[in-house]
Order: sequence, then C-alpha cells, then structure tokens
Amino acid sequence: TPQQAIEALERAPRTPEIGFRLVQAYILESAFDPADRTLDTLSQEFPSDWRTHWWRGMRALASGYHPAASREFDVVYGEVPGELAPKLALACALELSGDPQRAGTFYARVARTDPGSAAAAFGLARCRMRTGDRDGAAEALRGVPATSSAHARAQVTLCRVLSTEVSGAPP
Repeated sequence: TPQQAIEALERAPRTPEIGFRLVQAYILESAFDPADRTLDTLSQEFPSDWRTHWWRGMRALASGYHPAASREFDVVYGEVPGELAPKLALACALELSGDPQRAGTFYARVARTDPGSAAAAFGLARCRMRTGDRDGAAEALRGVPATSSAHARAQVTLCRVLSTEVSGAPP
C-alpha cells in the first residue's frame, strides 16, 4: 500500500530515487504537504533534475491544480522533448485546464509517434469533439489498433461520436 511504501522509504537512505519514490507514495496517499516538503528538499539538493518538475506536475494534477500541472509538465517537455510521457501528461493537464485546442496538439503528437497509444487516441478524440471536429474525433478513434485491449472501447466510443450532435450538426 502507499502507506507501507512511505514507512519503508522514510527509513531508507535518502537518494534522489528514494526521494522521488517517496513523493509518489505521498501523492498516492493524498499526503500533499509531505510531498511538497520532500519536493522542496529535492529541488534544493538537485536543482537541475527534471524529475522534480515531473512530480510537482503529478502532485498538481492529483490535487486538481491543472494550470500548475500544465506549467510543470511544460518544463519537463522542454527538458526531454523527445519523450512521449511528458507530452501525454502535458496534453492531459491542458485538457483538464480547459484548453482542448492545445491539448489536442500534444495528443496528436503522441498518437503520430506511437499509433498504439490508446490514451492519446481517446484524448485526441475528446479534444476534437470539444472543438466541434467530429470527423477528426472519429479518425483518432479509428487509429486504435485491433490488437489493442482498448479497441472494443474505441469502437463503442466511435459509435457514440458518430451518433452525437456536434455544434448543432446532426449525426
């Protein structure tokens, strides 16, 4: 459990990896104050470690501070621009912040790079529906490969997308 992990990690010798794992356990336990204190310590001890921004973003996301999460994940994206996880995290935070246009851009980048990413396809479809692009949403859902465990859910969602009124336009 997160609490057991916290107890074990608090006894372990402090390394950056132990510190970040402890932050993760605190977040899972919704213990945000200890997570913040640990992140403050880590950022002082390791000021150039991008993982501090990652975990600040995760903490912000978990506690509903979506714009703050977007800012943190944007920093991570700048540090490791070729990685998919920061793009997906940034897309999620932007979507939750109410910016489907920009979120869709990042979901699309992930979906192009990894066509098997169901999370990117579903996120892209949601964003395109919010901007009134039914055809784009359908295209995103059709991109979930038949070999994916999310394929059936994508097909059901595709049916919903194709049968829903969008911006006054009938199905």
